[in-house]
Amino acid sequence: MAKAKTKSKAPAKVTKKQTHSKAGSIQLETRLSKDEQLELFRWMIMNREFDNKISLLYRRGLVIGAAFSSLGQEASSCASAYAVEKEDIIAPMIRNAGSTLVKGLPPRDFLANYMYR
Repeated sequence: MAKAKTKSKAPAKVTKKQTHSKAGSIQLETRLSKDEQLELFRWMIMNREFDNKISLLYRRGLVIGAAFSSLGQEASSCASAYAVEKEDIIAPMIRNAGSTLVKGLPPRDFLANYMYR
């Protein structure tokens, strides 16, 4: 039995102007000051150092369970948390240590989780 051919409707082409008009009147700040860039860079370095410390502890057998590295993902983790408001809630994944640090979790408390303390 042959299937009947049906015409599929292609999605309507959306122009750039239409996309922006749907966003409403939200004004986004897209540039960071030099001080903000430096602060974000410091968070990324802290994230990298924290990750290195956990890897070292894991190799020494001091970490309970597994240690998950965020090596190379520091910018996305830190910048996404840096971009939200202070009162906003985040739900980081296992490789997003940077976002929890940026939002204010002390490194000692995060490390205690790995050490089961």
